[in-house]
Amino acid sequence: ARPYPVGTQVEARFKGGAKFYAAIVVAARDGAVDVTYCDGSSDAEANVPLDLVRPLQRRKRTAVAAPPAPPPAAKKPAKRPKAKPAVKSSAIWDNGSSWRPRAEAGTRNPA
Repeated sequence: ARPYPVGTQVEARFKGGAKFYAAIVVAARDGAVDVTYCDGSSDAEANVPLDLVRPLQRRKRTAVAAPPAPPPAAKKPAKRPKAKPAVKSSAIWDNGSSWRPRAEAGTRNPA
């Protein structure tokens, strides 16, 4: 009976070191296993003795309060369209000093 079948998630001491790393069993034989480490590297070891392998320990994560969400961005006031006069004026300035109505077509402007 092999204690760790192929595909089992375990922790193994890389190169017999003191620290355990997450790994997956890729081959199993009596007294040893071949493992591939799950740390993003392509490290693998063959014939790792069973005394250097243990079942994967699920790490308890401590709950950390999420940082508060940033305040919503201040909205820019919407551009208001320019007001158009309700009635189109037909008056003109007379020499820049007085306001007089525009003459009808075909008539002369009084001076």
